[in-house]
Order: sequence, then structure tokens, then C-alpha cells
Amino acid sequence: MNNLFKIIITTAVFAVASIAVVAQTTPLKAQLYKNELGIDVANVITFLAKRNESYLLMYKYYMSDKNALRLGVNFDYGTATGDGTYVAGRIGYQHNFPLIKDKWLMYIGADLTGFSTSSNFQKNTIRRIGVAPIVGVNYFFSKSFSLSTELSFNFMYTEYRNPDSFDADANADVFDANLGSVGMIVLSYHFDVPFRKPKK
Repeated sequence: MNNLFKIIITTAVFAVASIAVVAQTTPLKAQLYKNELGIDVANVITFLAKRNESYLLMYKYYMSDKNALRLGVNFDYGTATGDGTYVAGRIGYQHNFPLIKDKWLMYIGADLTGFSTSSNFQKNTIRRIGVAPIVGVNYFFSKSFSLSTELSFNFMYTEYRNPDSFDADANADVFDANLGSVGMIVLSYHFDVPFRKPKK
């Protein structure tokens, strides 16, 4: 686990560094707000399938028009027998590319991801850590609001634990890769936080 964790961290660092090196330097025509707060509306609508990996709440901090830090969180908890606890998060970096005028923005980046889940009915737990290169697009239908979608390539190490099971697969460490965030539609609000002037 320790060696694999180091490999994942090293891979993420090189991915972010390579993105920063080859990134374009053309700024957006309109200055972006420094803060972006979004929610996956496709996952909120009740008649669509629920996807834990969508990261319901997303936050981005724009250091400049070209560079942003990303944070995604998801949490699900229930006391019913069939429920349990699900906690997930991701943190990473994205680089922005202006497309058509001020309405469209393409971005690439990479996130470190992880989640933990447990059941109320059984003692089984699942813990996962990974790295996810991403590519996405934003459409600004106003200065303060946008819609975005993205595709992630997830490389993950997972620990399955169930002390009550004799099945080898119930207590295994596995590595897998897949495509994620397919069908995600994030509605975002862009804003600046005003700073108070210090009192004299």
C-alpha cells in the first residue's frame, strides 16, 4: 500500500507539472471570478440514476484566468439497515483554454481522489485512493453562471475488507482503471469574496 501510494502521488505530481509546462498562455478575454461553486444537477434530478462518483459539490479557486485549484466532496449517510456511510473527495489542478469568445472554456487537469464506505448491515468496508486526469468544458450563459461537464480517467487502488466473510474476494487489494464522470452536468455560480478593509 505504501509503495503504491507513492507511485500514485508521483504520477499525479508529474501529470500536473507536465500540464503546467505545455499549457497555453493566452488569457481569457473576460476576467474570471476567483471562486466557483457547483453542483451536479444531473445527479440531483430524481428520475436520473444516482452516481456517487459525481462529487455532488464542487469548488474551484481561480489563481488566474489560466490556472485553478479544484476540490470535490460527496457525503451520504443513513441509519436504515440497508444504508451506511459514504465519504468521497478529490483535490487537484486544472488549466484553462479559451475557446469561442467569452462563452466557452475548455480545461484539462488532474485530481487525487479517494473514498471510504461502510455498511450498517455488515462489517464490510471499502477504501479507495487514486489519480484521475480530466478533460472538460464550461459554457458561460452569464457572467456569474455556467454549465460544465467533464470526463475523468480513473486509476485506483482499492481495499475490500469484510472480517465476517471467508470469500477471498471480500478481503482483497485490487487495482483498476475506468472512465468516470460520464453524464455529469454541473451548474456553477461564479463569484468574488469581498475583503474587509482593516480598521485603523
